[in-house]
Amino acid sequence: MMEKPAGTGERMPGEQAILGGATVLLSLFPGGLLFAPAPLAALVLRHGIAGGILTAVLAGALVTFIGRSPLLAAQVLLTLALGVALGEALRESFGVKRTLAVGAAVVMVTTALLLYYFQRVTGMSLVDAMGEFWREMVKSAAGGDAAAQEAALEWLIAAMRATLPASVVVSSAGLAVLDYALARWLVQKLPGGQDAVPPLPPFARWRFPRAAAAVFAAGFVLELFLGDRLAGSLGTAIINVTLVLGVFVAVQGVAVAWHFLERLRLTKALRLLLLAVIYLHPLLRPVAMIFFIGIGVLDAWIDMRKLREVA
Repeated sequence: MMEKPAGTGERMPGEQAILGGATVLLSLFPGGLLFAPAPLAALVLRHGIAGGILTAVLAGALVTFIGRSPLLAAQVLLTLALGVALGEALRESFGVKRTLAVGAAVVMVTTALLLYYFQRVTGMSLVDAMGEFWREMVKSAAGGDAAAQEAALEWLIAAMRATLPASVVVSSAGLAVLDYALARWLVQKLPGGQDAVPPLPPFARWRFPRAAAAVFAAGFVLELFLGDRLAGSLGTAIINVTLVLGVFVAVQGVAVAWHFLERLRLTKALRLLLLAVIYLHPLLRPVAMIFFIGIGVLDAWIDMRKLREVA
């Protein structure tokens, strides 16, 4: 099957090498690896999947050579699969929603593979490895009630293990959105790339299907009234589904707040600063989370952003 052109023949001199080099460079750093799929997606979109796969393999080989760890190489290759998936979906004109769905699905699959490979190599799950590290930290810490700290730590580890599926789903969706937005920004800076990647909807208009809020509310009620009786696989599934949909509903609530902050003519920088302060403040964060979830559930049925327009 012949590869389709990426919308225009305009290219910057050395563009493929620049995008590939940026991908490899970002892959060398743990924090940068999260952003590495963006230039790789741009490379695949404009130059084809073969160049993208070659770049990913080179990045994995370089990380293996520097870090001497096949586990690091696997992490790089599986993370960069998102860039290949986003770029190829854009080449096939999947549209924003389908492209993000493909990207999130790829991240979920590759994360599951990475967790499996980690357990095969180390002999323990990632959660157990983190738990062992934290236990050593608690033991080495002086002062305080050690027994209470260890009990709290054991509860935290058990909660992480139980909610791991929800964490994977939410982080996969978030990473897909982040790298899609970065890839679009990057492609727009390249010659002929202004209309190559469809924009994300304005955040102030983000809405999820009403069913998401309904299922979240049902799961929340079950958790509230059944509590510890939600045991076994069914209970774990209900908890994880409720957590995932709760995050989506909260995001919708934040979008509603963003809409009204726009109406107040606050600058984007000030809006971001306000949300950052709320998120980082240990007392404001839980209260704000409850508030945004409530607004998100209410907005699913009322569409609060249209109330003023109707009035």
